[in-house]
Amino acid sequence: MTILEELKHRLSRLADFVMAALLAVIFITFLLQIFARYAPNLAFLVPIDGLAAWLSAIEPIGWTVNLISLLWVWLIFVGCAFGISEREHVVFDVFLQAMPPRLNLMLSLVVAAILVFCHGLRFPAHMGCRFWQPPDGIKKNSNTSGSFDWR
Repeated sequence: MTILEELKHRLSRLADFVMAALLAVIFITFLLQIFARYAPNLAFLVPIDGLAAWLSAIEPIGWTVNLISLLWVWLIFVGCAFGISEREHVVFDVFLQAMPPRLNLMLSLVVAAILVFCHGLRFPAHMGCRFWQPPDGIKKNSNTSGSFDWR
C-alpha cells in the first residue's frame, strides 16, 4: 500500500470508531432521558423508602434531546465524509437496477428536474427575499406589508 492508501485506511478506521462512539453516547443519553422522564412515576413501586424518595425527586433532563440531535448531525457528517466515497451507504435502487438503462436515465433526469424545480422555489427564501405574494387563504406575515415570510 502507498502512504496515501494507508492514511486513508487509518482515517477510515478512525471514522468508524468515532461513529461507533457517537452511537454509543447517543444510546446512553437516550436511556438517561427515558430513565429521568419515567423514574418519578414508578417510584411508588420501589419498596425501599430512601430509593423511592430519590426516584421521585428526579426531574426530566432537558438537554438530552439537544445533545442527541447534535451528535446525530455529527454522525451523519462523519458517515458521509467516509461512507459515501466507499459506497457503504444504504441505497434503495432495486427499481432503478430492474429498469432498462434508457428508462433509468430518463427517470433520473425527471427526478433531478423535480428537485431542481422545488429547490428553485425555495431559493428566494434562503437569500432573504420577501417578494412573493401569497395566494388568498395563506396568512400573511404580520411584520411585513403583504409579503410572505418563507422562514
